Amino acid sequence: MKNVRLAVALMLLIFVQIAFGQHSNDKAQTPKTTTQVLLDQTLSENDLKDNNMVRMETVIFPPAYSSKKHTHPCPLFVYVLEGELLSEFEGVGKVYKAGDTFYEKPSGVHSITKNNSTTVPAKILVIYLMKEGVNTFIPVEH
Repeated sequence: MKNVRLAVALMLLIFVQIAFGQHSNDKAQTPKTTTQVLLDQTLSENDLKDNNMVRMETVIFPPAYSSKKHTHPCPLFVYVLEGELLSEFEGVGKVYKAGDTFYEKPSGVHSITKNNSTTVPAKILVIYLMKEGVNTFIPVEH
């Protein structure tokens, strides 16, 4: 359990550094990094139960793409890198834009995830806390 928590903390720290760490190219100045808290999320024992792996992936949604109704069996964190997505999760719809973050609890139902743009792709970074070998995307029958 401690290893999973440590892995999550390290992955989120790396994520913040990649997303927002900027170094100066001016040799006369000492390079500095800046950090910005994107998301604080308390995890339950259920979130961590038997999840022994962290997966980080990017997902690109083509223009006007709309997903099928689905669920994820594990908790996940999302950072919108580019574009804009409409997400309806557990009956609540919200539009997320580049720079937005959100958390999804395990097994919550996504009615839709849609790229509202007809011309620009949307791209997200997803961090899953998961059991090794588990399918992270499970279609839900209507």
